[in-house]
Amino acid sequence: MEWDPANIRALRAALRLPQEKFAFQLGAAPKTVRNWEQGQHPPSLALQRELDQAWESASPEQKRRFFACLPPGRKATAWSAVDTDEGEAARAFPMDSPVAQLGGSASRPAPPAVTPDDLKRIAAALQDAHRYMDLEVVEYFRERIAACAVSDGASGPKGVLPVVLGIVGAIESGGRHVKASVRGQLLAVGAQGAEFVAWLYRDLGMQEMADYWRDRAIDWAQEAGDLSMQGYALLKKSQACWDDRDAIRMLSLARAVQEGPWRASIRVRAEAVQQEARCHAMLSGDLEMMERKLDEAQNLLAEGAAHDDQEGGPQLGAHYGPELLTMQIAICYWEAGRPGRAVEVFQDHLTTEAFSRRDYGYFTSLMASALAAAGEPREACRVGIDALGIALATNSTRTTREIARVASCLQPWRHHPPVRDLYDALAASGVTFSSS
Repeated sequence: MEWDPANIRALRAALRLPQEKFAFQLGAAPKTVRNWEQGQHPPSLALQRELDQAWESASPEQKRRFFACLPPGRKATAWSAVDTDEGEAARAFPMDSPVAQLGGSASRPAPPAVTPDDLKRIAAALQDAHRYMDLEVVEYFRERIAACAVSDGASGPKGVLPVVLGIVGAIESGGRHVKASVRGQLLAVGAQGAEFVAWLYRDLGMQEMADYWRDRAIDWAQEAGDLSMQGYALLKKSQACWDDRDAIRMLSLARAVQEGPWRASIRVRAEAVQQEARCHAMLSGDLEMMERKLDEAQNLLAEGAAHDDQEGGPQLGAHYGPELLTMQIAICYWEAGRPGRAVEVFQDHLTTEAFSRRDYGYFTSLMASALAAAGEPREACRVGIDALGIALATNSTRTTREIARVASCLQPWRHHPPVRDLYDALAASGVTFSSS
């Protein structure tokens, strides 16, 4: 939908929300909503998506109120502005149909949920693991974890965490009684699931739980003889250290990934080398060493792509591609004291097409940090508020914490109106930060 002032006012009226609560729901500052409704400036691309989401989530009665609240002569225009695919989905699946109640549509599938058939299958495997927990069930678990990973990038961790916890719980319980011929592959899938659970807890900001499940992944990978997964889990440990900016441990773990007997895939080695580059940027600001390591990572990534073609598909670490490496390059320049260069890289390569919604919000928050470090507080606040809206929609505590870092960096400009807007948005969202 085209979100002009009339449409925004009508949507807020249809939802029966005051400006403050409407702004909180979108992850925007109340002043930002006032400016939209007064026609002073349009919503940013990220907040337009939040408005689209609010529209898609509206009930039939709320949508009827929306059209009733439009100025005369606007009803036909507003109706035609609704996305055609969404309109087709609404006609195909009435609002009271099972598909609509599950939150699905032709253009926006529902997050994966445990179906009755899933429950029967898991229950049978748990009641008699030796008989029913076979390789078909193992493959079923693997596919469910993969489906959850896709949904996680779009909607965040809260929707998929219960499903994945159920799977790894079934694996842990059934693994005690499963046939020896199945146990190794079951634990290998369990290691993948445990590492994914660790990531979900990391995104939720629950570091102790993330550490527990990462260690569990290593335990299962060791028992399954999966050396590649052990090295991959070490890489994830290295990455998690950056949340606390622990560069020394990041570096030692990144080197362990490359030097240990892990048989790490080429892509995993490329990511570990990139981690080294970031550590050099953080510890010494050695630009030459950092860029040499980044070149090495790029070369490995190109080699990994060729290897995938030969093997008929991507291996462990398949998510790591040129787009993600480019974001890491931007972070390296920022950590090396070149925030202006980092901003250029972010602006040239950070797009919604290249990343999931949650990851786009996370990298947007890092771009806001680079802008703050580059002495551009107004733009840092604008980008930070956009990132906050996405973080709230995807339940990414990791992203909100980065935005809180931005707010702290903006203390020298804390009395400027754009900075106050960011502070107000964070306060309305319940995010704590240091502003003194």
